[in-house]
Amino acid sequence: LALSLALALSLALSLALALSLALSLALTLSLALSLALALSLALTLSLALTLSLALPLALSLALSLALSLALALSLALAVLSFAATVGAAVAGSVSLEVRVVGIRDAVAV
Repeated sequence: LALSLALALSLALSLALALSLALSLALTLSLALSLALALSLALTLSLALTLSLALPLALSLALSLALSLALALSLALAVLSFAATVGAAVAGSVSLEVRVVGIRDAVAV
């Protein structure tokens, strides 16, 4: 019975960690897309700036570049979060396997 409970807990934990990994990956992809769009906007504005040196365009370009940097930092944090989630998933899985093996050995004795 204890082994069955441990295996059910292991399955539930694995499913929760898989969902967490999927959500983290979706967030990372969303941030990468946002960064690509911001960089595209920055390139468009820089092209417009080279064609016509207007002050509002220069300000827009500066704001766009600041947004691109903020999105790059956000993407870096999302990647670190994803790596931490993967590390926690691996550590939790190894820890749970050690416990299940320990319970199995205790039941066998």
